[in-house]
Amino acid sequence: MNDNPNKRYHLTRLYEYVGKEAGPVKEMVDIFLHSTPEILDQMAEAAENQDFEIIYKTAHMLKPSLHIFGIDDMYNPVREIELLAKKKENFNAIYLLIAQLQLRMEFVIQQLRDDFDIQ
Repeated sequence: MNDNPNKRYHLTRLYEYVGKEAGPVKEMVDIFLHSTPEILDQMAEAAENQDFEIIYKTAHMLKPSLHIFGIDDMYNPVREIELLAKKKENFNAIYLLIAQLQLRMEFVIQQLRDDFDIQ
């Protein structure tokens, strides 16, 4: 399903958790596709309000999903958002990282929707 070298995700770790059977994999993808945009929206709203605590919590919530879905290029930026928010410092960097995260995650989410035919 994701043999394309332009994919921003891989399912290797997901397969380790749930196996390669289509039903459980698609169910996990569906959960990811419904929960992740909500978390990203909460993070963006918290950034607008300069709410470091919510930014920290939402970044922390994203990390396991990024790991399981092999969205490896976003793991370190989310970790950096989490650490900066925890220290309550460098809000401008946090804001820019969140903006980049949103753009990249929109692309990944659309790839998963297309690959698993989930709208």
